[in-house]
Amino acid sequence: MKGSIQRISGFAALTVLVFSCGSLRMAYNQDLSDMYKPEAVAMHPELQVYHASETVSDIYYSLDSKELLYSRQADSPDFTTVVFITYRLTASYESRAILDSGTVKLLDINKDNIRKFVRGKFSVKTPTLSNYLLRVTFHDVHRNLEFDRFIELFKSNPGSPQYYFVSKEPGVPLFKTTVAGNEKVLINYHRPSKGKLYVKYFKRDFPVATPPFSTLETRTFGYKADSLFVLPLNDSGSVSFSPFKQGIYNFSTDSNGREGLTLYRFNDGYPDINRADQMINPLRYITSKDEFDMILKSKNKKQAVENFWINCGGSKDKGREMIRKYYNRVREANRYFSSYLEGWKTDRGMIYLIFGAPNVVYRATDSETWVYGEESNVNALTFNFDRMANPFSDNDYCLQRSDVYKNNWFREVDDVWRQGRTYLQN
Repeated sequence: MKGSIQRISGFAALTVLVFSCGSLRMAYNQDLSDMYKPEAVAMHPELQVYHASETVSDIYYSLDSKELLYSRQADSPDFTTVVFITYRLTASYESRAILDSGTVKLLDINKDNIRKFVRGKFSVKTPTLSNYLLRVTFHDVHRNLEFDRFIELFKSNPGSPQYYFVSKEPGVPLFKTTVAGNEKVLINYHRPSKGKLYVKYFKRDFPVATPPFSTLETRTFGYKADSLFVLPLNDSGSVSFSPFKQGIYNFSTDSNGREGLTLYRFNDGYPDINRADQMINPLRYITSKDEFDMILKSKNKKQAVENFWINCGGSKDKGREMIRKYYNRVREANRYFSSYLEGWKTDRGMIYLIFGAPNVVYRATDSETWVYGEESNVNALTFNFDRMANPFSDNDYCLQRSDVYKNNWFREVDDVWRQGRTYLQN
């Protein structure tokens, strides 16, 4: 122990400073585009919710020490950082009324100034079985920088995945829904009286999203599991699990139900694309069918992919820069938009890959709107996404398709990507 820092299960201590009630501007009319621009903000905190009881929800966070400013005070040899974490609970994106709020102070000491993850939690009052929206503001005092994160609390349904605590080490949540093949996680259900979890396994190979101007055929999901097995819970309501093959794993206390916790195992190294054969499928958005089939059937897939990009860029240097830019977008799309399928395959992932991060983002409870260009400009391009009722994911959105996107789509694909002009863009 040093100064005011206390360590409990590897978590930094928090000191509650302020609680207040009132109102604030509704979240749905605020620009949230920074959440899709990793280079635009200095901090990228991770948040996870666990409903600890009928009246309290715990909010776990993780901060990268390299994104915090540590400084040494004159009377101390240690490097310290100070972060104020302010939270405001409302009923939804459309609500102004604050149901609970507070500020906590995080003080962390890093003697050797080495990279680590600073983790902790705070509790929020959620007295009714309802859904909520939590706005969390991180303020790095030494840098004098702030960053907002919004996280939804799904408490109305006792089968919500937020009633499950998934961890790799005691007391530290996983902060993601994807699990690698060599990972072992511990799953804890909040009601230990339930003696077992039913695990439904689904092996699905979903197609990529269709262009934004196409007539969308309804994408159906076959809910009949490929296999079903049972995991017995121990006396504390926990069980260890490791995905034995790629696919979707749905955990529930009801063998016939669709609610519960869902974990996904995608390609090794996910969300990154780290093999030549994995680089081919995302090309479907910017290749003709014949081109795509030729690359797919090539004996030397790595060379075929490189040749495609060199031809687009006009030189090896430009081709390599385009490879870096395109597959960085694939990785970010996987981070932001993963649901029951890889993020780059989703509607939002498709738009993100081709057009880049939107200039403006508005989010409501059941929708998300992206704007490219100046919002007040008649030439601005707007995409509207509807949130889908998906028992396996709360991150599933469907684009409202229209013929008006056709010219913009082909201009971006043919004149920017296929002509190598994306090399000149930021």
